[in-house]
Amino acid sequence: GELGCRLRDSGSLPGLPTWHPEESPEFTRSVELWRLAVCEETCHRFDELTQQSFLEAEACYCQMGHLAPRLAALRWCCCMCWIAARSGAVTAASAGGSFCT
Repeated sequence: GELGCRLRDSGSLPGLPTWHPEESPEFTRSVELWRLAVCEETCHRFDELTQQSFLEAEACYCQMGHLAPRLAALRWCCCMCWIAARSGAVTAASAGGSFCT
């Protein structure tokens, strides 16, 4: 969650003089969903939240207008895509009652 907040607030290249943050409810929602996911105890619910977070991150990337915020959104989207793909694979192989912790 901390990485998502840093990307949303200061972008992929901190200190970039041309950084102009853009408001994105999708970015904020994606980070919130990820924070909820890491607190989950079951793999199934963790996967649901992670998949939702990825979809919000993807929507955020698609709606960003300026280059720097768009690159930050792309970086977050790639992170969530990677985690969501692995989470989906673990959940698909799960017996149904497994716990993430």
